[in-house]
Amino acid sequence: MVAGSANSNRLLPRRLRAAFTLLEIVIVLAIVSTIAALAWPVTMRWIADRSVHESAIVVRSSLVSARLWAIDTSLTYQFRFEPNGRNFIVFPHDREYATSNQTQPNADPAYASARAISGELPENVSFQLLSDSVSVEQLTPELLKGLPNAAELSRVRWSAPLLFHSDGTALTDATIRIADKAENEYHITIRSLTGMPTLKEGPPEVAGL
Repeated sequence: MVAGSANSNRLLPRRLRAAFTLLEIVIVLAIVSTIAALAWPVTMRWIADRSVHESAIVVRSSLVSARLWAIDTSLTYQFRFEPNGRNFIVFPHDREYATSNQTQPNADPAYASARAISGELPENVSFQLLSDSVSVEQLTPELLKGLPNAAELSRVRWSAPLLFHSDGTALTDATIRIADKAENEYHITIRSLTGMPTLKEGPPEVAGL
C-alpha cells in the first residue's frame, strides 16, 4: 500500500507558478517598448499621409460636383481655392458675370436652383502653389451669396477660377497641389477636354497651374 501511494504521487503534475518573476516582466516591457519605438514613426507618417489623402479626395469630389452642376444647370461653375491656405469654394461663375453687369441673376430659375458649397482642409493640410506667379483676389459677399459664411469668405484671397462649362469641359488644363508640412503630397489634374479631375500621390511632374 505504501509503495502504491508513492507511485501515485510521482504521477501528480507539478504545481504551476502563480506569477512571473520581476526579471521576466522587465524583459517583456523592454521588448514591447522597442517594438513601439520602431513602429511609432511609421504609424505617424501613415496617419499624416491619410489626412492629406482624405483631404485630396474631398477636393476632388468638389471638383466633380462643380462639373456635374454645370451640366445639370447649363451654367458655368467655378472652383476656387486659397493659395497656401485651407479654404475652397464652388459656385456659379455666371453669377459673378451677371453681378458685374448689374443684372438680377436670381431672377433666372437656373440661378434660383444653383448650388454652392464651401469647405476647409484640416489644420495641418493646405493648398500649395506650383509657382509664385499665381494671381489672387478677394470676392464680395454678394458673389458668395448662398454660402453660410459668405462674410468670412469675402476676406479670403482666392486663386483664379477653374471653370467648368455646361458641356462638361473645363476652360483650361489645371493642377492643384495639396500637402502638409511633412511633405506628404497629392495633386489633382483637370484636363480641359473632359473636365474630369484625376487624383495622384506625390508632386506633379508638370506644373499646370
